[in-house]
Amino acid sequence: MPRDKASLVLRQAFFADAAARAAYAALMQAVFDIDVDARDALAGIDPTCRPFAVFDASGACIASVEVLALPLILDGCACKAAAIRSVAVAEAWRGHGLFRTLMAEALAWCDATFAGPALLYTAESSLYERFGFRDVPQHKVVGAAPAVDALPAVDAVPAVDAKGDLRRLALARPADVALIKRLLEARAPVSDHVAVTGGAAVFMTQVAADDTMDLDYAGSLDALVVSRQSAKNLMLVDIVAPVIPALAKVLAVLGRSVDRAEILFPADKLAWSGRVKRDDTGLMIRGPWPAALNRPFMLPPTAGF
Repeated sequence: MPRDKASLVLRQAFFADAAARAAYAALMQAVFDIDVDARDALAGIDPTCRPFAVFDASGACIASVEVLALPLILDGCACKAAAIRSVAVAEAWRGHGLFRTLMAEALAWCDATFAGPALLYTAESSLYERFGFRDVPQHKVVGAAPAVDALPAVDAVPAVDAKGDLRRLALARPADVALIKRLLEARAPVSDHVAVTGGAAVFMTQVAADDTMDLDYAGSLDALVVSRQSAKNLMLVDIVAPVIPALAKVLAVLGRSVDRAEILFPADKLAWSGRVKRDDTGLMIRGPWPAALNRPFMLPPTAGF
C-alpha cells in the first residue's frame, strides 16, 4: 500500500510530550516487546537519552532511534562516546527509507556532540556498515579460579554465608533497588583498561531483563556481585563497588570454591589472570578507533545498550 511520506514529521528530544512518548512506547512494545513504562519506573529515564523519531499524520510513532551518552574509561582516561540503541521501524513502513533518514539524523547529532566514537550492538552488522560502523571483537577472560582457603565445595549458592555477610537481592524489593542505586552512584570503574562509568539506568534495565543474573550484596566489601553460578564454575558479569575487590575475595564472600572462572570484563583489577577467549557480541564502532580497543576487552552485559 502506498504511504504518504509528505505528511511525516521528524522529531527529536520529545519525551516531555506525553502523547509523543506514549506513541513511542507503543512502537517499542510492537517491535521489541519492551514495556517502556515498566522499564522507566524501575530504572528511571536516562537523562542523557535523546530520541529521534518519525511520526505520521495521526501522531503514531512509526520509526525511532535513541542516542545515549556513553562515558568510557579507556586506558585510565575518560572518553565521552555515544551509544545508539532501540532502532525500530514499524512493519508497515519498512522499505521506505526511514531507517536511513533517522540514522543520518542521529549520527549527525553525535558528530556534533561527542568527541568520542559512536557504538551500537546488532545481530545484523551489514545494516550499519553503510554508515561507517565497523565490527569490534570482544574477549572474555577464562581460567582456573584462584584458591580460596578453608571453604568447602558447595553444590548450591548460599543465600547468606556463615557470617551473614552475603545477601541475595531482588528487584521486587524497594530497599534492594535503593541499595543497588546507591552503589551505582559510587561505583569505581570495573577496569582501568576499558569500562563504562555511570549508566545506572542502563544497568538497571539490563539486570531486570535477564533473570539468569544473580545479584548478591557482600556487606564486608560493600559490593554488588553480578554473576551466573554453577557448582564448579563462576561467570562474573560485573562488580559494582567503590573499590573493586580481588577475585579471591569475591569467591570467599560468595562462599564458593570453584574450578573455573569466566570474567565478562577486563580482569586487570582482580589480582588474577586467565586467557582471553573471543566472544563476539555484535558490538560495532563508528569514528575514531581508541588504542585501548586494540587489546582484548569486553563490556559487561550490564553495560549493554
